[in-house]
Amino acid sequence: HLRLRTGLLRVLRYIAQGEVALVPVALSYELLPEDAHFYEELAGNPRSQLRMSGLLSWALRGVRGKLPSCGDVHVRFGEARSLGAEAALPEVIGEVQEQLVSLTSITTLHAKALAELLEIPVAQVCSALHRAGFVVRESRLADGDKAPSLTDAERWPLVIQAATMLRDHLPNDWSRWLVEPIRGGPSRDSNVGLPLGPPGRDTATRSAAGSTRTSLVADLARESSSTAHRGQKDLMDIGTVARLLSAKLLSAETAAAEVARLLQETGTVEIKEDHLVQQLLQPRCSRGHIKGKGQGLPPPLAPGAAFIV
Repeated sequence: HLRLRTGLLRVLRYIAQGEVALVPVALSYELLPEDAHFYEELAGNPRSQLRMSGLLSWALRGVRGKLPSCGDVHVRFGEARSLGAEAALPEVIGEVQEQLVSLTSITTLHAKALAELLEIPVAQVCSALHRAGFVVRESRLADGDKAPSLTDAERWPLVIQAATMLRDHLPNDWSRWLVEPIRGGPSRDSNVGLPLGPPGRDTATRSAAGSTRTSLVADLARESSSTAHRGQKDLMDIGTVARLLSAKLLSAETAAAEVARLLQETGTVEIKEDHLVQQLLQPRCSRGHIKGKGQGLPPPLAPGAAFIV
């Protein structure tokens, strides 16, 4: 969820004697040592206490060369934008934000994460990305079939990063959650969307939107099933990859809408976003709740689903 903070820029423009140049700098990581801790925090678990002994042990392992590789970091610079007294701040920030997204680097490890999530061959994902014009850099952590499967904590940050690059092919609401539009900045429309309307819409509108979402999820699920049975020789385009990912996102959104409905039926007058996230993370097996093996939504998707609903 990418959202630029504008307070510092407003102050900087106010106190600067001349023009200020904003240079977008995109830092793209593959894995982070803190991935597992971030994932646990997203899952609602308390942050583990920092200890000096743990820091010393980590430093010693680093000196001995026993720390696992986290891959590469890619740094890319964008085109400078002038932030003078007469510049329209939302427009400038919107342009910088667009540059930051387009400068994001993805690797074959991102393709591997998408392939594992969507249960399709990684070669198909790489081919689809290449054919769509995306530059996919080689990763030393994705060594063909020999590389072990990623953990959930490793996979989801890579998927979210790749999804940000594919946002023009994803449902509108998820696209806006991944990269929050800047008011007054450049407008963008996704190719797959639902007419959900603003918060507070009437019951009939909510029901229609829910039916549309359910129908679209069913269609995408059927496509996902048929795609899983394709031969590896069949070429897959970026639209197919995006639709398979959209099925995952819309399923999470449907689950969030159902949980919100159940909360309202049990007497909850006002549903806070944080409260809905907590509910979505809880294992649910009963009728009307999230289907699955007693698991809640993946922690990275719960905030997005709650935000949209």
